[in-house]
Amino acid sequence: MSIYSKLAEARVELQQRGVKQSGANTFSKYTYFELGDFLPAINEIFAEKKLCGVVSFTEQIATLTIHDSESDEKITFTSPMATAQLKGCHEIQNLGAVQTYQRRYLYMAALEISENDVLDENKGNESIKEDSKQKMKTKQSNGIDPQVVLNGYKVAITTAKTLELVEKYKSSIVEKLKDFPAELKEAISIYDDKKKTIQGA
Repeated sequence: MSIYSKLAEARVELQQRGVKQSGANTFSKYTYFELGDFLPAINEIFAEKKLCGVVSFTEQIATLTIHDSESDEKITFTSPMATAQLKGCHEIQNLGAVQTYQRRYLYMAALEISENDVLDENKGNESIKEDSKQKMKTKQSNGIDPQVVLNGYKVAITTAKTLELVEKYKSSIVEKLKDFPAELKEAISIYDDKKKTIQGA
């Protein structure tokens, strides 16, 4: 069996396990996957299929390489590196946060783990229910996953060094998230904070 067939089977088996989201964003009221939610299950499945995932980092790129121990085949997934400036954290803690973030999204990409943008806790609110339905409809029609877009925006704007670049990212995110008010609100808040940081430097 090729490594691609093994990975395809691993994706299906992981979906069948029904891993649960434990992360919570109280600002926008949605849940998301943390690395610990799915990594133990992935490791078990990979061990059964003789696969091994290895994550490595350079200053520019984060890489997940999945090796087939029964052959010389491998599959590689990459993501641009970024920096983080978390309040009250040392430089090494910021580095650890970035690496954990990168590992999470590399494995999500490799195993095609998708996050639900329906706000389950607001089922009693009809207006929010309709908004969630509309977001799901829009996502299905144009292929946009607002959380993935927002996460990419966070990485990009964190590394931006100039106000011109920050404004460029803001214009782009406003267009991409125009049908997703909760995510757009959070993106604008991030933009405002970054703008103040640059102007105050």
